[in-house]
Amino acid sequence: MGKLNFNCGNDPRENLDRGSKRTRNMKIRNTLRDLYYDIFLNFFISLHHLFYYGRWDFFDTILLETTTYCNFRCWFCPNSIYPRGLLKNKKLMPTEVYKKVINELAAMHYYGTIYPFIDGEPLGDKRMPELVRYTREKLPKAKIMINTNGSFLTIPLYEKLLKCGVTRIDISQYAKEMLPNVRKVLDYAKKARKNKSKISYRIFDKGGYLIQNRGGEIKKAKSYEKPRCTYPDNNVVIDYNGDVRICCDDYHSSVKFGNVKNEKVIDIYNKPFYRKIRKELKRRIYRFPVCKKCMGVG
Repeated sequence: MGKLNFNCGNDPRENLDRGSKRTRNMKIRNTLRDLYYDIFLNFFISLHHLFYYGRWDFFDTILLETTTYCNFRCWFCPNSIYPRGLLKNKKLMPTEVYKKVINELAAMHYYGTIYPFIDGEPLGDKRMPELVRYTREKLPKAKIMINTNGSFLTIPLYEKLLKCGVTRIDISQYAKEMLPNVRKVLDYAKKARKNKSKISYRIFDKGGYLIQNRGGEIKKAKSYEKPRCTYPDNNVVIDYNGDVRICCDDYHSSVKFGNVKNEKVIDIYNKPFYRKIRKELKRRIYRFPVCKKCMGVG
């Protein structure tokens, strides 16, 4: 008589073993991730700042909100929820305030990256070529980056921005199809000389881009695991009114550290409270509601 087999499924112990293994692997992954962000990345960013600027705690990315206006209402942007980005509510950073910041950066021999926009469409600001020209004149080694939806971009404007010294123009396709004017510019750039093709293009719905909840404003954004907030590592964000806010995801400028109209950027950056907040963020201490919502801890 053959041996009867009473095995009706997997041994529960095997499931427990697999579950324990996954838990161990998760702990190892999280430990390695934390080591990367807290020690490796943090150390090399600080070392980079020390080498170029003579101090451990510094920034090499600055965002200036030249305009609040945007002609698109993308679902992943707070402009789709609030009227702040509408043309009738448009606010511009005064030119003299923008130039004041650039002059201060020049005095510090700044060579990092400058984004002349935050939530607005940069090419919706007719001053943009002149702002780029002034920035390049004062900061010859800096990177001047423009991210645009491309709707205002033309071949003459593309040529003008290149002549004024833009480092790169990044076009994002948020519509279903490529805009006709964008196609013309891309075809032109492709045929132009190599030093003229400082342009990139991406289709936003493709490529698996991670969507942040923008400080809790975008409810439809898929949550994803963030090891810690990395914005304080090297960013300074200045809104149209000259307020230095905690980061670009603080849409309403709820956390402000000073105003560049009557203070120097470096003096604001060196304020004890601002330095304390940067240290806390690196240690995963989120005291402000906008930070807690952004990181999914409150």
